[in-house]
Amino acid sequence: MAVLIDTTGIWGLYFSNSKYHEFMKNLHSTTELIVPKITFVELIYSVYTAEGINEMQKLGKFLDVLKTAENITILEETLDDVTSALNFYVLHEDIFITEKGNMSLFDAILASIWKRTGLVFYRTGKFVLLSSHGDTETQRGNTLCDFVTLCEHFLYKRSFTREIWGQV
Repeated sequence: MAVLIDTTGIWGLYFSNSKYHEFMKNLHSTTELIVPKITFVELIYSVYTAEGINEMQKLGKFLDVLKTAENITILEETLDDVTSALNFYVLHEDIFITEKGNMSLFDAILASIWKRTGLVFYRTGKFVLLSSHGDTETQRGNTLCDFVTLCEHFLYKRSFTREIWGQV
């Protein structure tokens, strides 16, 4: 099985003191992790914001190791992923445009990749899981999901982003 992961998953692999570390370490030991390349851009920004310039050299070494690590595949985004993300902005403005009017670019591109690949997706926080039978169930914590209503997933993610990053 392969699992698409977002920035929080890479954060968990990088920081040994992260609340996501054990889960991600265990998942990585048994599962192929698919990491969209754009995730690293968001990771760099987040690590810099949290830890400052002195952490950048250490992060660079981590990313060099990650390029050849077992069970890690770096996924290239396509222009179609970007154009699909633009469509998400139009179709789901309430989800992919923040309260301040900013575009949630990383979320929209990740949603496009997820839609294109159909991979199992690693998420944290709270979201609504929609089964193939139409049943809904609220989930919290580290979760692997094979089918999640896209809009509900990102709607909940946006409201929990500050909480997640504050606790990492």
